[in-house]
Amino acid sequence: WIEWRQKRSGNTLYSVGRDVTAIKTHEANLLLQERQLSEAEAIGRMGHWQWTVGGDVIEWSDEIYRIFGTKRGVFQPSLESINNLLHKRDIGRMMQAFQRAIIEQNSYDMDFRAVRPDGETRYVRCEGRCQISDDGEVLALYGIMQDITERTLYEQELKQAKEDAERAYSAK
Repeated sequence: WIEWRQKRSGNTLYSVGRDVTAIKTHEANLLLQERQLSEAEAIGRMGHWQWTVGGDVIEWSDEIYRIFGTKRGVFQPSLESINNLLHKRDIGRMMQAFQRAIIEQNSYDMDFRAVRPDGETRYVRCEGRCQISDDGEVLALYGIMQDITERTLYEQELKQAKEDAERAYSAK
């Protein structure tokens, strides 16, 4: 790959070419890695996110949009808009987890419920870490969110079946 640049000065045309093969190869490899990451996230029902402390916007990967039942370009993830998608009982816990992570400069994890715009409830596992500056301040929080709805519902069914069996045994 060669990139050409031309410039005219008076009646003279200057032309410079340079080999950009390494840049094009690097770009192609980067696109391949991004596609592979996106596929891996879809398989694991897991996406990545990042929030810069003090900012309002949160960056989401495509898989997190799917988990929350929203679309990139239509829904803008921010602290406020995400709170509107959380189950009311989980909003405070999420904010406390973020605040505690910043104060303690520590990793955290939690499970919460998201209520999609279509009304469907999804169970989500969130794990995060702090990005800390050289002078020890927390610059950002980042991490993953994983859709654990199937597992959670299965565990609830098992628990209910166990309780039903114990009640039936006690009734004998």
